[in-house]
Amino acid sequence: MSSSGSRPVGAVRCNGAARETRASRRWACATLALAVLSTGCFTYVPAVPEALREGMNAQIQLSLDGSRDVLGVLGTDVRLVRGIVQSSSADSVVLRVMDVQLFDGQVTSSNGTVVSFGRQQMAEMKRRVHSAGRTAAAVGLAIGAIVVVYVSAGSGSGGGIEPPPPPPPTSIIPR
Repeated sequence: MSSSGSRPVGAVRCNGAARETRASRRWACATLALAVLSTGCFTYVPAVPEALREGMNAQIQLSLDGSRDVLGVLGTDVRLVRGIVQSSSADSVVLRVMDVQLFDGQVTSSNGTVVSFGRQQMAEMKRRVHSAGRTAAAVGLAIGAIVVVYVSAGSGSGGGIEPPPPPPPTSIIPR
């Protein structure tokens, strides 16, 4: 018993640990929700070079000539580049390359090299836009995850780990 005589000594620690566990689960769930919302809400749509503006995110699928031309700058077997538009005209796009995708599908980060791509080097060009469908799906998943964690952790009103029951009374049995 504690010094007040009202609870077993371990009861406060158990409930405190339960509250800490619930709080840490909620924080973890909130962090997961933010991560999902910040990454899954965009898609790429077809674009033409003259429609791109400085600062936009773009993706360029290289032609075979384009892949060969960037060999010394971005590496071998580069099929797709993603990055931030530095400038754009009807004939070319200058891109700060953030990542590249190889012919085998492997994606690797780039060091931010600035590369100019001419029309003949680009097989297809896309710009990144907000996706309402993906945003709705991400929000739904995040809310669902929060509800599941909240319900599984208890409502925060003292639920969760209960203190152990008191020991059975000792009695002397006459022989």
